[in-house]
Amino acid sequence: MKLSKIKILVYSLFVVLLLFVWLMVDVVKVSSTSMLPTYKDGDYLVSLNAKWFLPKPNDVVIFKQSGKLIIKRIAPIKSNRIYRYSEFSFSRDYLIEKNIIGVTEYVFPQKKQLVKGIKELKKYDHFIESETKKNLMFRNGAYYLGLKQINQYKFRDDFFFLEGDNREKSFDSRKFGVVPKKDIVSKIICKLW
Repeated sequence: MKLSKIKILVYSLFVVLLLFVWLMVDVVKVSSTSMLPTYKDGDYLVSLNAKWFLPKPNDVVIFKQSGKLIIKRIAPIKSNRIYRYSEFSFSRDYLIEKNIIGVTEYVFPQKKQLVKGIKELKKYDHFIESETKKNLMFRNGAYYLGLKQINQYKFRDDFFFLEGDNREKSFDSRKFGVVPKKDIVSKIICKLW
């Protein structure tokens, strides 16, 4: 009788462990060199599902972009600002030495922040487009999100600036801008091999 209780306990623990692994963690394979020297092409990593952690600076995360899963590190942001130098050039730092005219400074919005009016919508256009995956267009004196005219927008998410550790070879937020939290799938917790 005692042996059967031990078996039940062992089987129960095994089932709980399987559920834990199935619901909380995943094994992923790195398929790029953008995270060298930390992770190399072919490395297998254990990741924790995004439902179980709050992303913070220096976390290595996996996120969705254009149907692909990509691995990058959450970059620390000084003074909660990023700078846009062209359509596909962003930086965490104001690059005075570049002496570029037309630099756009973006202040990170807060989750649930409401922006109103043309001036505020313009100020946060990149974040609105990143969160909605729609174009924000100004025409005939008004802003349109897709086909719908808007005069205000309420943010539903937090945003992150992601960079690869191999800065010379990484296609990251310096090229495509910020990533909303909803696009983060998981956080790397360890390397298997």
